[in-house]
Parts: sequence; structure tokens; C-alpha cells
Amino acid sequence: METLMISSEIGNAALHSGSYRVDVTEFSARLALVNGTIIPASFFLGPAVEDGYEHEGLWARLNNDRTRFVVVRCEAGITLVCADSIAYVCMAGRTTEVEFRQRSGAHRAAEVRLCTGEELRGDFVSLGLPERSRLSDLLNETGQRFLIFTSGDSTYLIHRNAVQQVSPL
Repeated sequence: METLMISSEIGNAALHSGSYRVDVTEFSARLALVNGTIIPASFFLGPAVEDGYEHEGLWARLNNDRTRFVVVRCEAGITLVCADSIAYVCMAGRTTEVEFRQRSGAHRAAEVRLCTGEELRGDFVSLGLPERSRLSDLLNETGQRFLIFTSGDSTYLIHRNAVQQVSPL
């Protein structure tokens, strides 16, 4: 069994044995927990062989049924955060998931009130057909814990259970 070691001094991932290496990408985001705590954090993502992409996206990781905890670097150091305790993750810019869905999916303008007390205005983005997709269809759809939402120049991955109210715009 190989053990992945992450060293803050070196800044990269290495294994005890040199026979196997996993490339890890670290990126910064704002993490909001369902208890209202908002912290700057970094997430670690590795390769995703099954999707054919070089690295899996955070949206895919958070929506994976096997993912219960995600590795996060925050002020306190490296920690594991329960995915169901996350209200949302906010990333600067547009993610690859958003870029793909903007070309081929549906956009639903909305105002969202979250359990954190925050209200966001922007667009839900999904793969649904634009002519057959309603906001209620997206919100009632099963299978995805986190929804993709864009607001300004930011991408939000919003936990479905953190949504308290949605008003179409």
C-alpha cells in the first residue's frame, strides 16, 4: 500500500515509495459551511481517469456518491470537511463545468436565499435542454448534491440542502 504525503514545505505531493505518484492540483476558493462560517480554503483534486479529463472537477468530486469528506487546506492546516456540511463553494471565474454547460446546456436566472442568510442573484447552469427545462425541474432533480450557479465573475457550487428559497428572475 502506498501512502500519499503532502508536505507544506515542499508544496507538492510525494509518496513514501518512488514507484507511484499522484499529481494533485490545489486551487483556492471561499468555503461556506451550513453553520454560517465562511473561510478561505484550498481544495485538492487529482486525476479522473474514468471521465477522460486530466483532472476531475470539484463539482464532480462533491457529487460523487462515494465522497463523504473532501480534503481542504485552511488557516488551521490540512483538514477533512464533510461534504454535507458545505453550504457552497465559491470560485473566481468560470470552471470547466460551467464553460461546457454554457455552450450546450440551460441557464435559469434566479435569486437564491441560502441557509447562511445570504442571497445570490445569477444563473443556475445545467445540461438540461433549454426548451424543456424549468427551474423547478432543476431543483427537484435527484442525483446531484451540488448545483452550479454563476453570479458576476464567480462560480458557486451550492449544496441542494442549503437552498431555502428560489425566485425566478
